[in-house]
Amino acid sequence: MTKLIFDISMSLGRDRNLLQRPARGTHGRRRPTAPPMGVPPGVLYDVPHVVSFEAVDGGRTKMTVTEYGHTTERARDVSKALEDRRGRRPYSGRAQRERDMSTTPMAQRFVEGLEAYRSPEQREKYQRYFKTGEGQYGEGDQFIGVRMGQVFALAKEFIEMLPSEIEELLESPVHEVRAGALSIMDKQGRSNKTPESRRKVLFDLYLRSTDRVNNWDLVDLGAPYVVGRYLFDKPRDVLWELARSESVWERRTAIVSTSYFIRQGDVNDTFEIAEILLGDDHDLIHKATGGWLREAGKKDRQRLLRFLDGYAATMPRTMLRYAIEHLDGEQRAHYLSLKQATEAGQDRGENRS
Repeated sequence: MTKLIFDISMSLGRDRNLLQRPARGTHGRRRPTAPPMGVPPGVLYDVPHVVSFEAVDGGRTKMTVTEYGHTTERARDVSKALEDRRGRRPYSGRAQRERDMSTTPMAQRFVEGLEAYRSPEQREKYQRYFKTGEGQYGEGDQFIGVRMGQVFALAKEFIEMLPSEIEELLESPVHEVRAGALSIMDKQGRSNKTPESRRKVLFDLYLRSTDRVNNWDLVDLGAPYVVGRYLFDKPRDVLWELARSESVWERRTAIVSTSYFIRQGDVNDTFEIAEILLGDDHDLIHKATGGWLREAGKKDRQRLLRFLDGYAATMPRTMLRYAIEHLDGEQRAHYLSLKQATEAGQDRGENRS
């Protein structure tokens, strides 16, 4: 540790620039963005310093620079060597941070970015909202308490992340990290600049990671543009396989993926996969299927009405309610009455037995 003491021939009160606020560096350290006034040329100013000021006689000010990590002589030697080799000044604080980032894996930097937003209060809310209790659909999922808006905003900064690093994020036990991975995949899937080869890699990554895409929000993030968009101009047999899967997340993927087709005016797969899922016993499938039937009905109202004519009486009540949300009051009452009549008949049959 070396102390450099300089006598400054000006009053602090007359030169406010002397006390300009240093920029915040990485890991919370504060570093000056330029060499402190009075420090001899050549001293490495991106080495941590402490600068202190003391009023002395005659209205003069003494500045003390405490330089950590290098002797003054060593600092000057290193600085000169850097200048000779690069033909420019040593890295400033900002340039050094950018250089460090270029050699740090993007997945690691993404996780570190999330850590800055963690909140115990938000974590508790998530654990209740996503049903993480024993026997619930989200059992065992881990949260650190980062709001999804912050996750998505951070994901936007990492949209160029390679699939190999996205896969590392998907392997994380932390829900927000996996949500970030799927948000990056979604953003790449949405971009018209993404080549077909990358879409195929993302599609394959999603399908082999369905055990990690293991909550309804994660499915809804990735399925439309990673699965649906990729399959739009290709055979879609895989969706029928997913619709018959034992995994609730794969079944939800099947119906949610058709949302991309609906946006393009193609509703056939939505109605056909919904027919497969009519007998599903999971509430998350009922909600997703009913919701996308409703959206398909906006494109083809008559097709929705025909579907309801055939299945309203027997389809799960939640699925029916979601599907009829945008119908007029008389139509909603009609289809609910069909369901109620069926339920009443089932009750009578149970009582007789």
